[in-house]
Amino acid sequence: MSGNANNSPKPPPLIKAAGLWQKSSVKGGQYLTGRLGGMKVLILENRERQSDDDPSHHLFITEVCLSIAKDSTNVRCDKKEVGWNGLRVGWCYVEQ
Repeated sequence: MSGNANNSPKPPPLIKAAGLWQKSSVKGGQYLTGRLGGMKVLILENRERQSDDDPSHHLFITEVCLSIAKDSTNVRCDKKEVGWNGLRVGWCYVEQ
């Protein structure tokens, strides 16, 4: 006999972890970006997807330059081109 809704345990509540903003790259690709604590979050479509077994999107995380700069005066932040759509993302380097 299958269980009914009255006997099923309730799923745990959802927790809102971060706000995301939809943006367009220079080449017209769509992506989502936001912050989660001291991290920058980036969600890009998987352009190499071959089948339904492959993920439709990839989640990328990097440290936010400002969080590194608080601890060091030797921080250099550059903008680099990343991915299939010409998206520019800031990367931080601590110089020794």
